[in-house]
Amino acid sequence: MSKCRVYTKERLERNNAVYLSEYSHRIEKSDIQFANRCVKMMYNALCFNRPKVGDIIQYTTQDGEYYPHAHIDRIENGMVSVCLNPFVPFIFIRDGEIEMESVSGGPWVQVPESALQKTGTESKWFRFFGSSGVCAYGSIEFEGYANCWEYKEKNPLFGEYSTKLYDRTVFRKGVDGKWYISGSTILGLPSKEDFEQWKRELKAVQFGDFDKDDTVTIFTYKEWHYLVPLKKWRSLAYPQSKRRINGRNYTCVKLHTDDNAKVVSVYRYANT
Repeated sequence: MSKCRVYTKERLERNNAVYLSEYSHRIEKSDIQFANRCVKMMYNALCFNRPKVGDIIQYTTQDGEYYPHAHIDRIENGMVSVCLNPFVPFIFIRDGEIEMESVSGGPWVQVPESALQKTGTESKWFRFFGSSGVCAYGSIEFEGYANCWEYKEKNPLFGEYSTKLYDRTVFRKGVDGKWYISGSTILGLPSKEDFEQWKRELKAVQFGDFDKDDTVTIFTYKEWHYLVPLKKWRSLAYPQSKRRINGRNYTCVKLHTDDNAKVVSVYRYANT
């Protein structure tokens, strides 16, 4: 990793507009010193080859849900307590060591420490109560460092497919016999023509059978949308297609497929 970052007052202020806008809070010299002390301690700890509280886990569940920034909250008796979708953790220094309050967020899981594989280092956001004390909007955020680990739950239901590289859509059959997108009241199957076009253009892989099962899971390339001026849109040498945008009438689009990144870029022109 590059040279350890150093915070100035101006840099810390840029990261904490809300802190400065409420109750006349200010960034004091003691806040800058504390942030830089924490950052340096984190940087020096990147050489550790064992997981520690505050590290990141790239976590993949059995059903293919990928959490890129899961947080190690606690390590006891060889088991690691992990918050898969954490808020920014509070940090403090006690007896010369960095410690953290139990983070908010969820869901929570426990995994064996021995099962984690180190993948590298990443930047990570932390916060502490500044010189204004413990009060509303009284926390200051800064970007520090953490080691990064990987964990994949055993016996994956969909093999290599997960939301790390793919989008996932789950369809469930309702009591009325109609198919809905899981977790919503949105009808999941449009016309057969639109559905087959969607699967074809996004390189869909289907798990389950609409004729036999009550749940069908489909993984597709990720879809990125871009709105560009008409002149630029016309100059794009990509295949043309049509899409319903936000349930409206069909709109002409151009598609660029990146098989390496597993991404389909959808271009449409303004004022459509």
